[in-house]
Amino acid sequence: TDELLSNEVPVVITGSHVATMAAIQAGDADLGSIDSWTYYQLRRWRPEAIAGLTVVARGPLVAVTPLITRLGGPVEKLRAALAAVVSDQRNSETLSALGICGFVPHGAEAHEPVRELVDRCEPTVGLLRRVI
Repeated sequence: TDELLSNEVPVVITGSHVATMAAIQAGDADLGSIDSWTYYQLRRWRPEAIAGLTVVARGPLVAVTPLITRLGGPVEKLRAALAAVVSDQRNSETLSALGICGFVPHGAEAHEPVRELVDRCEPTVGLLRRVI
């Protein structure tokens, strides 16, 4: 931990992705971590929020936010319903507006890369918790 602290750099905690991008635009921060969904939505609906910013690196591809139901819930029925909604052409305009281009059912194992990222970054997360 001492080695980690000796390499400490100033951290600006903004509270949101949009505020992080504004801090970078204002010169109050040099780098931020923004999830691709937020970036996509802002690029589409609020381009001024990303004006003057550039992507310098990308994280690993991981499964999107999981859809969760109760234990013993009707998983197959829910998957079938979501697949039907996404494949129905009558919903294409709404799905496009939401940025949804498909539905691929998968199990919890698809989220394992996220767990691995958390495990690798645990010392950093711990440091940030102490700084807050």
